[in-house]
Amino acid sequence: ELLVVIVIISILIGLMLPVLSHVRETTRKTAARDTVGQLVVCWKSYLNDYRCFPDESLTEMDLLAVSILAGSNYNHKGFAYMEFTAEQMTNGLVDPWGNRYQIALDNGVSPRDDTGAYDGKVTPFGAEVRRPVLVWSKGPDKSDVDAEARKDDLRNWREGE
Repeated sequence: ELLVVIVIISILIGLMLPVLSHVRETTRKTAARDTVGQLVVCWKSYLNDYRCFPDESLTEMDLLAVSILAGSNYNHKGFAYMEFTAEQMTNGLVDPWGNRYQIALDNGVSPRDDTGAYDGKVTPFGAEVRRPVLVWSKGPDKSDVDAEARKDDLRNWREGE
């Protein structure tokens, strides 16, 4: 009888492991999606307060980008748009898979001409998107090299926008 109970318990555990793995991955995706949304709101708030983005070419949530949103560096008003842990202030803001969140900010340079006019467009991966701020996580595969690798990215825009 004890052997039968052990076999039944092992079968149940075997059935539950894939479910738990799926739940864990879904939780990571949800956390990344929430952070992406928060970062978009923070960068838009920065844009509303300063009427432009920092002159620096920011491409990821590294130490400089984190310090800007925390209230220093290119933030002379000292507004804290987001709170960060000490680790995030040291290493940058990373997604649940260990990569820094990626950002694209409309820095006032139009891709069609060199007027420097703010046009409200960003061109990630060579495709023009009509948004002043784009934020994304590279997702579970930790890559966004080509269109196939970007399918699992968590981002604040849809393809074709």
